[in-house]
Amino acid sequence: MPRYELINPSDYYTFEARDILIAGAVTMFLSSNFGAVQIHPEGDERTPMLFGWEEWFKSKGVDLHDPKWTRENLQAIAEAFESFVIGDRAEYMAGLEATLEADRPAFIEKWNNEKRSSVNDIGKAARSYATQCRKMLEAVAAG
Repeated sequence: MPRYELINPSDYYTFEARDILIAGAVTMFLSSNFGAVQIHPEGDERTPMLFGWEEWFKSKGVDLHDPKWTRENLQAIAEAFESFVIGDRAEYMAGLEATLEADRPAFIEKWNNEKRSSVNDIGKAARSYATQCRKMLEAVAAG
């Protein structure tokens, strides 16, 4: 899965997204002041930063004023939000894998708080958006 760096004024975050459109959506939902650039596999795909979001999405065939695209891609958006990691991703993944399932939320919270240098808690915001997406998916599945 492609990996992206979140371009923001505070901490180093990476996340995984199916494609540049999903990367753009999660970045813009967090803040239109942020941007994303593909880092693995190395590529040159990037999103806007600060300005040009509507034009960028439109150039890729997505109308931001039509919620249909977001609904159709909600699963991929939730997965991208869930993949946000601050700091060294390999170290984080090794720690997460070594942690019992029941203790993982505490591990994630501790990791985030120890690595974060900014009061802007992007990781917490991403996890909150992921939870909201999952609730919407459950509501859709329930009819």
